Amino acid sequence: MALKDEGISRRRFLQTAGATGAGVAGILAFPPGITKVVAAVAPGIFQVTLTYPRVNIVGLADISEGEPVDFAYPLWEHSNFLVKLGTTALDDVDPE
Repeated sequence: MALKDEGISRRRFLQTAGATGAGVAGILAFPPGITKVVAAVAPGIFQVTLTYPRVNIVGLADISEGEPVDFAYPLWEHSNFLVKLGTTALDDVDPE
């Protein structure tokens, strides 16, 4: 008794099942219209942004090449530093 070829291979079946499972998982994780539901339950939740004051850290003429300038921004607990590289940085950021 021979098995009939049903026209789909095991590999194709597993690929289709995996893609379908990933699609269902994506829809269940982020259902269509979820933003409308969240906006209805908690109005303005997507408009929450913090605004921080503009602060003059240092003038460009006052920065020495290779010397870090320490500063706290946006809050006093967040320490940062600024360094004048003297050469073009990653993604073509101006050397000044």
